[in-house]
Amino acid sequence: IGVATREALRLVDVLDGMLQSARDAFEHADRKQIAQSKRMDDVLDKLNTAIKSYLGSLDNEAMTEADHRRVEDILTFAHNLEYAGDIVEKNLMGLASKRLKRGLAFAAKDQAELSAALDRLTINLRTAASVFVTDDIKAARLLAEEKQAFRDMEATATQAHFTRLRDGATQLTEASALQLDVLRDVKQINAHLVAAAAYRVLQRHG
Repeated sequence: IGVATREALRLVDVLDGMLQSARDAFEHADRKQIAQSKRMDDVLDKLNTAIKSYLGSLDNEAMTEADHRRVEDILTFAHNLEYAGDIVEKNLMGLASKRLKRGLAFAAKDQAELSAALDRLTINLRTAASVFVTDDIKAARLLAEEKQAFRDMEATATQAHFTRLRDGATQLTEASALQLDVLRDVKQINAHLVAAAAYRVLQRHG
């Protein structure tokens, strides 16, 4: 089980790299990062499959109740990180590619908000890894509270987009609509990070 835990933490490293690729793709219009993300997602899928196969081969009768609980923790963690990776590869990078093809440029404020959201997501990924290893209830609560922060980001971006529509700022509306789609996907990725580590700790502590 300890070996499986260490392998699950490799998922964190891979997803961290994918988030950095997404940041570079949006901030620097780097086409190479889009292809790189696909390769990293394949690694993520293979790791998750290997972890599930390994845990499934363990002798259930030889495990304690605590062992079974830890196996469930590992499976939940790996499952959610794989889903988060899928969103990065299929959704975020799809939007990055769409932006490049259409030659859309984000307003400076929108780009800064997007970069900040991806940076915050990276911090939350590392927090999720810490909670997964330590079962720290305070860190789990802080991670769970991040869902509201990402909901607020989406609400702010939505309001800004509607304001541009009303003002007739047509040159910015398509780009801001795409930014809004990105933030919605970022919010969903964050939800998987919370589900990966925080909820099971909070449930155990009532």
